[in-house]
Amino acid sequence: AIEVFHLARSSRATTHVQAYAAHGRACVGEANLRRDMTVGSLSKRAAQLGPTEIGPYRIVRELGRGGMGVVYEAVHAQLAKRVALKLMQPELLQTPAQIERFIREGRAACQVRHANVVEVLELGNHEGMPYLVMTMLDGITLAELLRISLRLPLPAVLELMLPIVSAVSAAHA
Repeated sequence: AIEVFHLARSSRATTHVQAYAAHGRACVGEANLRRDMTVGSLSKRAAQLGPTEIGPYRIVRELGRGGMGVVYEAVHAQLAKRVALKLMQPELLQTPAQIERFIREGRAACQVRHANVVEVLELGNHEGMPYLVMTMLDGITLAELLRISLRLPLPAVLELMLPIVSAVSAAHA
């Protein structure tokens, strides 16, 4: 599976779509996540709409929402490193199959190494909330680009699609 995550500018000033892709191996923190995760362990913090801290990360702002989770910009408290942090939707924490799916997504995403695939740095658990930590990308989302420019010329579409196709290919290699 692949979801377009962010558009970013490279050093050559050409637009590349950074994609978040899935394909298979364990990630940092998986053993602890499995050991600590129990169905129904939804904490009060998980039920809050806007958490302020998750593990060693301070939440800065929400970046986006999807069917499986919410992605935040966050900063590691001690390293001062900006990251993207994905939390499961709280209502999904009650379902063992959804928790397993989130864990598989994290493991799979750790496997893919490609210039157009965001790197997953950690798979963790904080007070019953599984989370993924990813490289933070600067730029705009595809949705934002399409709001700015309702009709993209064919060369611009190709410039966006070729990196996506390349990332999907890497995820399924």
